[in-house]
Amino acid sequence: MKDLLKNSRLYDFYGALLTEDQRAVLEMYYFEDLSLAEIAGTRKTSRAAVYDAIRRGEARLTEYEEKLHLVERFVEQQAQWDSIRDGILQARQIAEDAGKSGSPDADRITAILDRILDEAGQIRSGI
Repeated sequence: MKDLLKNSRLYDFYGALLTEDQRAVLEMYYFEDLSLAEIAGTRKTSRAAVYDAIRRGEARLTEYEEKLHLVERFVEQQAQWDSIRDGILQARQIAEDAGKSGSPDADRITAILDRILDEAGQIRSGI
């Protein structure tokens, strides 16, 4: 399952750089969940040829990632976003607790944190 996720993510980032045949075979294998035999039947070729095409496509995707590191940066940004979101939610909870004890600034702090969380969410959706 880990390889499926990894290869799917690589395909999402670099699939457009593959040949049309490589894209077609990888899409059938990963996204349509077809077996080697099913792909071979569809493409009128051997299972060995399909296997080789999949491995070559995966190798090409891995080469692109080794050179460009786009997936690695994406994963790091996702982790950073999660950390920021968690910090904002913790600070929001502290502000709400302070508001319950009568702090006059608690509502302002909560509103600011909500705005930051919303803006950060918009940035994340653009990643």
